[in-house]
Amino acid sequence: MPVNEKESMSVMMLREMLKDKLRKLFRFDVQDLHFGIYRIINHKRDLIHRFIEHDLIEAIELELKLALSSQVSAVEIKNESSSKNRRKVAGDLLSQQLRKRIYNHLLTFFSRYYEKGDFLSKRQFGRKARHVIPYNGEEVLLYWVNRDQYYVKTTNIFHNYSFIVNSKNEELVVRFRLVTTEEEKGNVKSGEKKFFVLNADSYDFDLERCELNIYFEYRSLNSDEKDELRKGKSLTQELVNKKISLTLKEKIPEQSLARIIFEEEGGKTIFDKHLHRFTRRHLTDYFIHKNLKGFLENELDFYIKNEFLDLKDLNVLKETPFLVMRENFWISMRMFRQIALKIINFLSQFEDFQKKIWEKKKFVIATHYVITLDKIERHAGVSFLESILDDILDNKAQLREWTELLGIKVKSKEDLWEEHLNSSGVVERKWKPLPLDTKHFTEDFKWKLLDALSERNDLDSLLDGLLIKSENWQALNFLMNKYQEQVQLIYIDPPFNTGSDFLYKDNYRDSCWLTLMENRLVLARRLLKENGCLFLHLNHDSNYYGRFLLDELFGKDNFVNEIIRVLKPGSVPKVGFGRKHETIYLYAKNKDRMYFTLKDVKERYSEHTLQRLKYRGSRLDYAPEKKAHITAMGRNPIDVWHDKKFYMLEGTEKENFGFVTQKPEALLKRIILSTTKKGDLVLDFFLGSGTTIAVAHKLGRKWIGVEMGEHFYEFYQGSVGKKKVGVLGRMKEVLAGFGRHEPCGISRGVKWSGGGFFSYLILEQYEDALENIELGTTADNLQQFPDYRARYFLEWESKNSRAFLALEALDNPFNYRLQVIGRGGIEIVTVDLIETFNYLLGLRLKKYKVISEDGRRYIFVFGEKKGYVAIVWRNLADLDYLKDAKVIEKHVSVWQPSMIYVNGDALIENFRIIELDFKRLMFESVS
Repeated sequence: MPVNEKESMSVMMLREMLKDKLRKLFRFDVQDLHFGIYRIINHKRDLIHRFIEHDLIEAIELELKLALSSQVSAVEIKNESSSKNRRKVAGDLLSQQLRKRIYNHLLTFFSRYYEKGDFLSKRQFGRKARHVIPYNGEEVLLYWVNRDQYYVKTTNIFHNYSFIVNSKNEELVVRFRLVTTEEEKGNVKSGEKKFFVLNADSYDFDLERCELNIYFEYRSLNSDEKDELRKGKSLTQELVNKKISLTLKEKIPEQSLARIIFEEEGGKTIFDKHLHRFTRRHLTDYFIHKNLKGFLENELDFYIKNEFLDLKDLNVLKETPFLVMRENFWISMRMFRQIALKIINFLSQFEDFQKKIWEKKKFVIATHYVITLDKIERHAGVSFLESILDDILDNKAQLREWTELLGIKVKSKEDLWEEHLNSSGVVERKWKPLPLDTKHFTEDFKWKLLDALSERNDLDSLLDGLLIKSENWQALNFLMNKYQEQVQLIYIDPPFNTGSDFLYKDNYRDSCWLTLMENRLVLARRLLKENGCLFLHLNHDSNYYGRFLLDELFGKDNFVNEIIRVLKPGSVPKVGFGRKHETIYLYAKNKDRMYFTLKDVKERYSEHTLQRLKYRGSRLDYAPEKKAHITAMGRNPIDVWHDKKFYMLEGTEKENFGFVTQKPEALLKRIILSTTKKGDLVLDFFLGSGTTIAVAHKLGRKWIGVEMGEHFYEFYQGSVGKKKVGVLGRMKEVLAGFGRHEPCGISRGVKWSGGGFFSYLILEQYEDALENIELGTTADNLQQFPDYRARYFLEWESKNSRAFLALEALDNPFNYRLQVIGRGGIEIVTVDLIETFNYLLGLRLKKYKVISEDGRRYIFVFGEKKGYVAIVWRNLADLDYLKDAKVIEKHVSVWQPSMIYVNGDALIENFRIIELDFKRLMFESVS
């Protein structure tokens, strides 16, 4: 075979290898998936295909043409005596060599920095040298491969998994629906292994819509299922999958279109392939790069300096006889960089789009309030409370909750209070601290309650706490504008990096954990007051990483203590010493200004110790009449906490809510009392069973708790058939002062008797936002520009998506709807734009006022943000703007705000349009 032909074959192979690598980068292996970011990528699969097959190759050929044209004269001068044919052969050979070098380096570069869906830093000095890490001259550097990325996996389970099957001109949409889950929460999973199993309903098929729904449960197997499956084998999900596949094949009729899921692809049926992926719980994205374009451009320059250039070649090429070869070398280097940058621009568009969705401050899906009857009477007045008693007694859902959660049956008004004699001997009513939840009532009822409560009070001052159902990074980002530098104490008890607490990227368990923690601690530090502090609770699996990470983020000078929490003594292993402690790190935001007191956390002397000190004639040898004084004394705690009240909770204890690693209330009592005062704000964004906020509430502190699991609610499903009290249920018991568990923990010691008022929010999540991305069509005049396809098409085509605030939809702000992933699949919900905007502004909420004018509802929000602010919301349909202006001025003028926000247009002076600031603040930088 001629040399030129061999060179040509070699180039073709390299070209196809590069195309194949790019197909992997753009996930062509999962192009049948139909949810999340896959849906967006697959929507533009033709455009991606065009880029790989045509745009990229055309760009390479164009660069090559330009490069070769500059070399023609040099080749001709060198070969003046040669024939025209020989010069052409030399030119062709040069062209093939350039192509080969370009494709080779493109393939090497993009192979090196991409691994299973993520771009990792794997820079090397030379082709076979060790990896090099970015380094700024630190004495000691904590480095991990994902440190410049976001850890975005917000759940362990696909709640929304769908794919498309095309067969015989038929297109079938298949959805896997997760009906129930039995997820163990906390830092260590239960010993009872759980599996995805087919639900009793199995499936349903809609022939008209060509949709097949298959229903699953995630739970422990019962004894019959274990016996049927095991048969001498160890129980695995793959074993269960075989049973699922056989069962469905038996149930789906032979003539049904749904049977096409059992057609084979690559040795496995379509259904088995997707079932394996679904049950592996391999999520769409583990990481999103914070700046993929900048990262790859830096790595590209590093690669060119250290691998494209070779010092030996350079020494040879500087000689005069190799002038043309040297010129070719520089040309190929320039070509390589130009083509690589085109690929980087195209790749980073998808990554930046995901980053935009991740960083976007999320919508509030629902806002509810929980308040006890005695607090309603205290803050809104007895007349108002009595005016809503009929609404309460007619609300079956509220009465049922009180029965199930608190064990109290309310049948009449008399069951809502207790009578007692006051100091004057007059019989008075004492309203019971029964927690009323506005989710059981109408929107009108909620607004009427908030209006009454804020008539004479600042609403934010009345609220004791805030509970948020959300992935915690999203919650911290959402809270930033309102609570930056407002939190006094953060206590977190995160996953312990055991490998069983959460899924992690193959071979990157530690890196996943560090990224998870770093992302959240960066935001958490910004929320802390200057004199605030953070407690990070870890065990031996991650405490060494935790210390390094906190040193980096808070500074070594702000380290305060390494606290040893001794666990209950027990058995000793055969090898090594028994592990009977955990570590709690205490860091200050600014150690010089940190608030800390031991006044309320002294360890009491036992009676035996007191007597020993007394009779031995120590300095505590006071007279008998001062024995009470001796008993009241105590010693300051040290950083080894070995008191039995800090041990792990026994299963039979009333305080135990069924969490494997639940911390006792006494532990949080010491932490909170030593670092906060009454009224200070306490935050826990790995809330678990809710111990932190329960203790904070009983101690008179304000609190914020964040939890994403199903155990957020009043009840959740534990082991098979076992109903457990969740976080929301626990806090309602705390407010009541009695229930299944209360009084428990510190309740009797602090004489807790109930009462309180808190709100709870459900936030939109990253996966929800992905579901609401709508990609529009592009004008033909834009399609012709390569830069549009390479850099801007996602940004342009998604700009009117509801996930990004569709401005025209705000004409009716009370009916802004989104799709969210609910317990049973996709649900349509109405977004709370009012509460969302309050948090985006960082508004300190003072008052709501709801009125109706000519059948049109107006919601006025009054608060503070560098002065008094008024916000006006109304439906703009058929609005008479002159009448509207009079209504707004009438109700706003008494407040005399320095800023008025109004949705849509208005005929009033000096107002700001809500929509513009809403969108700006939603996409405000998190850095």
